[in-house]
Amino acid sequence: MKKTLISIIIITTLVCALCTMANAESNSFHHEIGDITIIFDSASSFTEEEQTQLAQLITNHATGSTNNEVVSYNLMCTLFGHKYGSAELAYTTTHKVKDTAPRCKEECYSITQCTRCDHTELEIVNSSYINCCPED
Repeated sequence: MKKTLISIIIITTLVCALCTMANAESNSFHHEIGDITIIFDSASSFTEEEQTQLAQLITNHATGSTNNEVVSYNLMCTLFGHKYGSAELAYTTTHKVKDTAPRCKEECYSITQCTRCDHTELEIVNSSYINCCPED
């Protein structure tokens, strides 16, 4: 009787854990550009179009290219500076950065946007290498 009860509790716990992981995976917006995967939370205030533009901006930041990004400032920002809203997080995984394990690089970006113009500020909050892709 005792073993049966313990078995039922363990199975229930495992099923709940798997459901939670699957739900967390499905509540994210994944965007892949080349070898870089960008993940936004589904509770993000960014629209899908803004997330696509931010994914391109993050990819450009991660690879070091600027692609001649044009940002329009309005008069208020020129005179008084930018008025940033709340920061949101985006996670990136750059695959096969190194030849040996750990090969992939995971970074966490803090994204803040000016509420008056198109200016976006990106800041790397955390960066680490992870075991993601097997060695060739």
